[in-house]
Amino acid sequence: QEYYASHAALIQNSISSSTPLFIIVVSLCDSEEDIKQKLVYWISLLANQCISLTVDPHVIIVGSHKDVVKSKGEDPKAKVSSEFLQKICVSNGFVLSKFIPMDCRQSNSRDIVKLA
Repeated sequence: QEYYASHAALIQNSISSSTPLFIIVVSLCDSEEDIKQKLVYWISLLANQCISLTVDPHVIIVGSHKDVVKSKGEDPKAKVSSEFLQKICVSNGFVLSKFIPMDCRQSNSRDIVKLA
């Protein structure tokens, strides 16, 4: 958590020149509650940095470790409800562009292409 302090400066620099698109990566191996807590933290941090924007920034949520979750017989998209994602994004002034569960080790996978 020591590196979190440097994020504010990087975010501020990023949003000064264009409409931002943020990608937040969470591990789908974590519990649903842990995932939600991390998303609330990061979206709140980003919202505080984007408060002066006149346009709504976009956010893509990436759920890593899709392969591990699927191997346990679980549905990767069920780890975080789309209603929760919409609510947390909209209430903080963001547009949820996508939620993409993926195996991040596969650099040429269809899921990686969805980021484009």
